[in-house]
Amino acid sequence: MHKNSMGKNAVLNGIKTACSILFPFISFSYCSRVLGSDGIGAYSFCQSIVAYLLLVAALGIPNYAIREGAFVRRDKKQLNNFIAQVFTINCIMTLVAYFILFLLILFWPKLSRYHYILLIQSIQIMLTTLGADWINSIFEDYLYLAVRYIVIQLIAIVALIIFVKSPMDIYIYTFISMMSNAGGNILNWSFLKKKGIHLKLTFHINIKKHFMPIFILFFNCVASTIYLNSDITMLGMYSTDSVVGVYTVSSKIYSMIKSLLTSVIMVTLPRFSAYIAEKKDKEYKNTLSVVQDILILFTLPTTVGLFLEADKILNLVGGYEYLSGTVVVRILAVAIPFATEACFFTYSILMPNRQENKFLISTVVAALLNIGLNILLMPRYGMNAAAFTTLVAEIVVVIVTVYYSLKIIRFEMKKITILQTFIGCICVILVCYLLDETQFSDNLKLIFEVILGALVYFSALVLTRCSYVINALNKMKSEFLNK
Repeated sequence: MHKNSMGKNAVLNGIKTACSILFPFISFSYCSRVLGSDGIGAYSFCQSIVAYLLLVAALGIPNYAIREGAFVRRDKKQLNNFIAQVFTINCIMTLVAYFILFLLILFWPKLSRYHYILLIQSIQIMLTTLGADWINSIFEDYLYLAVRYIVIQLIAIVALIIFVKSPMDIYIYTFISMMSNAGGNILNWSFLKKKGIHLKLTFHINIKKHFMPIFILFFNCVASTIYLNSDITMLGMYSTDSVVGVYTVSSKIYSMIKSLLTSVIMVTLPRFSAYIAEKKDKEYKNTLSVVQDILILFTLPTTVGLFLEADKILNLVGGYEYLSGTVVVRILAVAIPFATEACFFTYSILMPNRQENKFLISTVVAALLNIGLNILLMPRYGMNAAAFTTLVAEIVVVIVTVYYSLKIIRFEMKKITILQTFIGCICVILVCYLLDETQFSDNLKLIFEVILGALVYFSALVLTRCSYVINALNKMKSEFLNK
């Protein structure tokens, strides 16, 4: 179960995440036009509330279970006992989440016109708990997760095109979106049985062992969600559904790209936890260096590209109605390097070393700062303020996580990689500038700039003899010749 290369896992998780960008991109582009900014705004406002309830139900369990499960995954009896305990806690907290939802609908007047959307979206809470996807991550079953996700998303896209035809179909859109996010979890039960894992409830829970790390991770998740999702929630209070809709589309572009970049990092948690358990310090340090360098190679050009192409991407995704979000996208583009680095130091160093309390400090500070700045700036600057506070929060998180991570372990980062990346980014900027001077439509310019920009960037890395690119090319050449 441990033999899959982390590179292969990263590729598989990257494919899954890329599809999680491509498919929502297709569906969101279609539905943002059909439903309009009002419909998307209402949906997103409700989704931001359900996101908090999902946190309550999860209670920080996924990350905790992946890490601790990786330590005992070779002992099937011990692993099954651990899973039963964690799953039981998960189910109890799911009931708590539904109780909170009931109280919100009952006592929050603003939600009266949204309660059908909320109820449909809330089905995701139950399906997420019962699916227990974190077990698949313990076993590093990223192939299964990728295939399952792709199939479900393809079905969802077809369903959206067939059934969502007007703003009146908001409830149909909500149901299909909910099923695309969590419907695949239903398949997990039969899959897990084949691996000798039986999801069951138990009365024998080691509260003393699980309580503190789970709650620390829970509060981490809450704080992270606050500084990432509170923008939409607060915009829903200060602004119209239309403004919320524009900001949602803009921030969704940012979150999808960030998810793609961080997907490489997420697969490191079970493997690094296993390295630490097995005291493989050399392998741990070497892999940290490689992951960091590769992250830089992908993150910086993506940031540059998103900043330059913000208006064209918005036009492609939502149409001219959403172009007022251009500044939002550009501000959030600047946040991408900080967000990915924070994720790297958190999931590659702090989490495997059981130092999640250090991450908690950063997220709490970021969340409080985010809320404070939103209250201060949002009434005057609206959605631009929301984007700015997200940027500030990401900077705070990365500063704190780097500080504590370097106290635990230090690893080599190749300065030449940063230089090679910088040269490549300069080439990308020149390509985008030259193509902007042409007479093509914005959509054609975007396609050409993405394709040519990627080719020029890759060529720059080859010409500067980037070791990762050269090694990858040599490996591909060797495999081709062997065939």
